[in-house]
Amino acid sequence: MADRVHALAGEDSEDAWISTFHSCCARILRRDIEKLGYKRQFAIYDEDDRLTVIKAVAKALNLSDKEYLPDWMSARQLMDFFGDFYADFDRARAQEMLTRLGIDETMRIKQLSKGTREKVQLILVMSRQAKLYLLDEPIGGVDPATRDYILDTIIRNYNPSAAVVISTHLIADVEQVLDEVIFIQDGRVTLQASVDEIREEKGKSVDAYFREVFKC
Repeated sequence: MADRVHALAGEDSEDAWISTFHSCCARILRRDIEKLGYKRQFAIYDEDDRLTVIKAVAKALNLSDKEYLPDWMSARQLMDFFGDFYADFDRARAQEMLTRLGIDETMRIKQLSKGTREKVQLILVMSRQAKLYLLDEPIGGVDPATRDYILDTIIRNYNPSAAVVISTHLIADVEQVLDEVIFIQDGRVTLQASVDEIREEKGKSVDAYFREVFKC
């Protein structure tokens, strides 16, 4: 690039910065970044690098994409935290569900089994009077009995005026509680319909139709 510009502009190009837009901006930033209160030792990541960096940071900090609760805290401490942080948190409801399950409020999260941790996490979430609940694979990786409890907890405890969005591949387990479904394939919505529409128009259950659409 520098040779082409020099051929066109001659000696006038000798003092010019010749580079791509990205490289030129990075050069200016590195030269003047200390004026913004930052050090010159920095790296610039593009779109393709961002996800890699986020995953690396999460791994370094031992952050789970499924369990966001600090494992050193007890259920009681977590209720204190939720009560301080969320104005719509119903502590009495959370305590009632923990008692019904026989979960010791003084035990730390790391002392609980995976299924019990999932239950505590769900209890805390469903004890809020939220307008929207987003549940990502809430029944993934747990035993059938825990799945039943989780679904029952969702049905019995969500705010009636709220919407509940469940992301899952275990269609057969959640179909009974669904009103509407959305199929997403390769990042695109391929179907959005009510459960009744699928059963009437396709003549099969949502699970059966899901298996047909996403058959390998």
